[in-house]
Amino acid sequence: GEYWTKSERDALEAARDAGTHIYNFGANTAYWRVRYETAEGQPAKNATEARVLVCYKTVEGGGSAQPTIAGKADPVEPTTTWRDPGKGAGISPPGTTAATPSTYAGNNRPERTLLGVQYIGDDDSRSRGLTVPADNGQGEFAGHRAWRNTTVPKGGTTLGTALVGWEWDGIPAAGQPFSGPAPAVKSGTKLQRLSETDPRQNAPAGAETAYVLDAGRTYSGRGASAAPPSGGNPYAHAVTYTAPSGALVFSAGTIHWSWGLGPHHLDSNTDTYALDPVDSSLPQIRQATANLLADGGIRPTTPVGVVVDEVTPPPTTPGPTTPSPTTPVPTTPTPTTPSPTTPVPTTPGPTTPVPTTPQDTTAPTLTVAVTNSSSRLLGWTYISKRDRKLDVRVSVASTEKSGPVSMKLTLKDATGVLGTASTSVQPGKSATTSIAVDATAFKRISGSTYRASTLTVIGTDSAGNARTVNVSLRLRAS
Repeated sequence: GEYWTKSERDALEAARDAGTHIYNFGANTAYWRVRYETAEGQPAKNATEARVLVCYKTVEGGGSAQPTIAGKADPVEPTTTWRDPGKGAGISPPGTTAATPSTYAGNNRPERTLLGVQYIGDDDSRSRGLTVPADNGQGEFAGHRAWRNTTVPKGGTTLGTALVGWEWDGIPAAGQPFSGPAPAVKSGTKLQRLSETDPRQNAPAGAETAYVLDAGRTYSGRGASAAPPSGGNPYAHAVTYTAPSGALVFSAGTIHWSWGLGPHHLDSNTDTYALDPVDSSLPQIRQATANLLADGGIRPTTPVGVVVDEVTPPPTTPGPTTPSPTTPVPTTPTPTTPSPTTPVPTTPGPTTPVPTTPQDTTAPTLTVAVTNSSSRLLGWTYISKRDRKLDVRVSVASTEKSGPVSMKLTLKDATGVLGTASTSVQPGKSATTSIAVDATAFKRISGSTYRASTLTVIGTDSAGNARTVNVSLRLRAS
């Protein structure tokens, strides 16, 4: 997460120093320091009292007269960026030279000292592929052990087109202000890079790349002119290191690492959960994630789609054995006399009836969502004269035993039916269907600002079980 309290930061560092592995599958992590207040605006003394999250963002807003931006430093504790050293005598350089209080306290605890990387830039509108350079012979890039059992070639590659976004982290350049020292590592080891992506290279059309230039207030220009601070690092990095305690620390360096694991919602900042998920998953990312977890001793008992290294037990050294002499004992064969056998009559036992599969009597579980853009954003549903349709997404739970489920959709208002549609959906799947409103019905409802209406969806599975879902709508037709 981006917003951490002091107790949270202290606890994570203490856990690492005690040998607890840390996996950071995001980016821009531990960027702002925050605190909690009671509902009455007093500093919270415990978790029960904590009702309001407070962050003055002093490095961004100090000195501003705008009502939505803090005009002074936090009087309780420095709720500015964790890397911000503050401003005042003896602080050089200050967190920012822009308008802030002339003196304010900072934290001077850059994220890098815990995570190995820290936030360096973003692009709110476009994503990129993850670049894995060629094996450099030092256990990095394509030679990093996280890529074992994958198809990543030793010569390097770029994975996908959307794994780096919308914020990314990198290893600060040596001596770069507001970066602090690199984290301490176990003797004989070093911080190692899995990837190194320059967001400016092969940037997609419409890219809005930007780099942070100070401790959190000033950014470069967006787009083709974007550049890191003078002498700064432009690259997004995924890294690992082993702390002196033996703790493994991994940082993905991108918010979108999880997109490589499976389908995701919100593919852009205009999407909602009503839309179908987008699948950007890659087997290389799934396997690398399994490898990283396995290196921390976290192994699935029933792995699916990944290779899990076998745990080899330590070799055992057998102790010395002293042979004891044995004296062979002569044996005399004993003659055998065949005995007559009497057939034993058999009685057929009771037969066990074959169990029958119980009839499915459970109605299907349905999820219904209207996906017209206005209904997602404004709470009412707009039907245009050009399209005259209502887009409806229906999902069936994966627990459904008797698929497919046949759907009948009906849109009506107090006067009568406006339109109908039908579709069929398999268990665990979804389908988007349009209900067409004919010209006569559209003319009848147009001109009203909002018209109360009902969307009725009846789903019937192959066993004959049916469920009805009613959704109340406010229609606007024009």
